[in-house]
Amino acid sequence: MDKTPVGNSKRRFQSSDVVDSFDFESGHRNDISEFENRTPIAAEPRKRVTRRKHRNSRLGCNECKRRRIKCDEELPECRNCRNRLRKPGDDSVFQCSYLSMSKKEIEEFKVQKAANGLLSAPRVVQDAGSFIPSFQSPSPTFKAIVPTSEEENAVEIIMIPHRRVDIPKSVWNSMVGMEVLRVPRSLYVQLLLNCTQDWTLSTNLVVALNLLATIKSRSRKIEVSRREKCAAAERDFIHELSTLEPLIPKYRGKLLSFVRNLTSTFLTAESQVDDEVIGARLLIGNSAVQLMQMYLDTRYRDDHHMAMVDMCLEMFRKGLVAKVARSIQYFWNSLSLYHSLIYYPAYSTDLLLEIIDVLRDFKPFVLSTNDPHLELHFMELFTYLEYLVSLLPLSSGVLPLSVNGLYDVYRRWILNVPPEAFSILASMSGVHRVFYTFYHSVPAYLNNLFPAACYLLTRQFYGTTAFYPFSMKTILESLEPDLGPYAEFSLRLLSFMERRNFMLRHLFTVKNPLPDIISKDRFRIRKVCNMREKQIKSLRHELITWESYPDLIPADQIAPPVGHGDANVPEEPRFYATEGKDALKQLNSWREVKDTFSSPVEPFTKASHDEMSESHYVDQILQSLKEDSQYSSFGQNTPAIGAGANQFTETGHVLTDRGMFDKDCDISLFFERKRPTFLENKFNVEVLEKYKQDRICVMREPDES
Repeated sequence: MDKTPVGNSKRRFQSSDVVDSFDFESGHRNDISEFENRTPIAAEPRKRVTRRKHRNSRLGCNECKRRRIKCDEELPECRNCRNRLRKPGDDSVFQCSYLSMSKKEIEEFKVQKAANGLLSAPRVVQDAGSFIPSFQSPSPTFKAIVPTSEEENAVEIIMIPHRRVDIPKSVWNSMVGMEVLRVPRSLYVQLLLNCTQDWTLSTNLVVALNLLATIKSRSRKIEVSRREKCAAAERDFIHELSTLEPLIPKYRGKLLSFVRNLTSTFLTAESQVDDEVIGARLLIGNSAVQLMQMYLDTRYRDDHHMAMVDMCLEMFRKGLVAKVARSIQYFWNSLSLYHSLIYYPAYSTDLLLEIIDVLRDFKPFVLSTNDPHLELHFMELFTYLEYLVSLLPLSSGVLPLSVNGLYDVYRRWILNVPPEAFSILASMSGVHRVFYTFYHSVPAYLNNLFPAACYLLTRQFYGTTAFYPFSMKTILESLEPDLGPYAEFSLRLLSFMERRNFMLRHLFTVKNPLPDIISKDRFRIRKVCNMREKQIKSLRHELITWESYPDLIPADQIAPPVGHGDANVPEEPRFYATEGKDALKQLNSWREVKDTFSSPVEPFTKASHDEMSESHYVDQILQSLKEDSQYSSFGQNTPAIGAGANQFTETGHVLTDRGMFDKDCDISLFFERKRPTFLENKFNVEVLEKYKQDRICVMREPDES
């Protein structure tokens, strides 16, 4: 008997009524015409039958997971375990793990299953009577399906805020309105676009930093789970941490290797030094390495920064300065900016104590939300500020703290910034909106309190929050009156500290910061002796006046140095600040107003007619990166002052859309179109060599002492 598949088919067909009309040898039916029996010339391809895609789930019972079969996740016992047949004499017990779950675990299971069901649900649900004409439909008969009940709402992916964030169209319309933010932010946007085009960089960088950020996020969730006594959630998060942590060395090594290869390319391949793409990737990679260091290292290492300095020196020695990529020139020009920070006076610690008092008064509002995540963030911020108080008084040396002490101050802040601070939404409660503004205002103050930390890390305390601005409307619209004073305090703190920071960085320079005799006074305090300002003791009880901003004083008013006339006391080193080359005209205009008026300028006129469209430096960066953006020209319009928010304090002052009271003196009116001075003060090879030597010595000061 023929037992082949063809033979089996013969026997089945022979027992049927169609056997007489089918020829098994030829495969044709006998009762149809020759034309019908002919094979088609262009037969249609056979449609591929695919299996219905199923939803992956981690909620299946342990027995189904062991057998690697799909579990229906039904309680109290899944169907596979319920219907499983046991052989006679088999003493092994096959019990569904669902049967041993506690009541709390069952509730958590149901919540997880419901969430999975939402994620796999269709985007829209058809409902009779819910048809309305679609917008701009190409066909008049096409209808859009709109859900009519809360249960039928279109599903959104959890943890991704599908809401529009109200942010300024450009920094010219932002609350602070300072051009100091424009230059690095515009370059940063271009660098990100550049990064997405490099698969090696984007995968290594994004995966490495995302791993570290995820581990930090899970650590926070473990803390919240412990507070809420959710043992199951805590156990799951700990398991996730144990899975992610072993991956860090792998991706850290990949990123380090990638950055080293880029640095080597600039040092060895002269034909590549003008490549903006490679230069931009090098800057992004170096920043990522420094950020990774903050996650993993509790002690500061300067080797990556010094490698970049050595690379710049090599460019000088080879005579490639004119040809090197603009993004790299931006890096070495910024070295003079950060180096000058240790010569300017730090701000008073009185505001630090006031911030703590304000947050202490704000605590009842935080507790009233019953949000464990908000309470955790508040505790972290408050604990950090108390940690800063414990460091007082600061040292009077070249650095106010040791190198690792400054690094710890910076590192703790960067790692404590919660994700909510990057996207302050109008849909948040008033308490949430006001609280998360402190993650923008406090770092603005820290930039002025610890300028030496910015010198050490060559970056400001903002971290990446600097690239996520918020608008006044988002914070103050429909805000409860009781929260108004706290919002005003935070916004004024941010606005004033931004303005002071801008002046020191971009309107003044230090004359000869590294003289030949610096070696004998290298570790003593370095502060310019011809600068004066009236530092604010309390923002809640003082207005911002023209004297609140730093300015130079005449030579005959400079105080004598400490130890002058005393042979037993060595005189302190003397350093002097001067106006930036392009800032003198604006400074003189402000000084005339300051000498004439003690209150803000009224009426406000859009002064500063000097158009900045000839600012070639940043424009060349943007043009070379071939990206059109709102930052491609400096000729932007300055926003006018107006009462953008009708929020009154107990004193009756109005908070304007500039982030300051209507009676505060706003110096930014004179300088918004001012090009940053440090772009003009380029390091030469001699100064860069001195900078390198001085930094190496300053970094080793704790070891020598």
